Amino acid sequence: MAGRTDINIEDTVGGKKQDGDVPPKKSLFKRLLTIKMIIIYCIVLLLIIGSLAAWWFFFLKNAEKAAREKARQAEQQAMALKKKKPPLFKDIVELSPFVKMTLRPSGNFSFITMKIALQLADNNMRQSIEAEKNVIRPIVKRETEKMTWFVLRTPEGKLRLKYRLIEKINSAVSKSSKAKINNLYFTYFMMQ
Repeated sequence: MAGRTDINIEDTVGGKKQDGDVPPKKSLFKRLLTIKMIIIYCIVLLLIIGSLAAWWFFFLKNAEKAAREKARQAEQQAMALKKKKPPLFKDIVELSPFVKMTLRPSGNFSFITMKIALQLADNNMRQSIEAEKNVIRPIVKRETEKMTWFVLRTPEGKLRLKYRLIEKINSAVSKSSKAKINNLYFTYFMMQ
């Protein structure tokens, strides 16, 4: 049977193709390293590096500047406190505010916030009164918390608190020094 070729039915019906018609499969490594993919990888890498550089330049660098500026301002404030101006009235010592002290329960208001200024008997006593502020503050707090809203809402009640504070402060301060206060002023007085 010369000239006869063997034909496989699977080849003609579509089951198998001959080896010459099928392109060889590329390995995964070769597919990932095509020119197009290398270009895409480079672009992605450049975008990541660019975004990190922008983030560092705009955020971290500014944060460092802000921290340095904050430290410089704190240093300037500390220097300003050291170079504190002498008081305008040498016989007046102002205490820091007393915020939301609790009053004895009665009526509508239960808290008081106030600032107090002490008038000294002598200008030379200022340093001793300044040193005694840690003794004076608890006295003011304790005596104020004994008062009620009904008493403090009237001018007579405020005067009663004022004279009680002067008496208690003078008795406490005179034990440790010869300092004495003549008067007491409420520079801020608010009940809540």
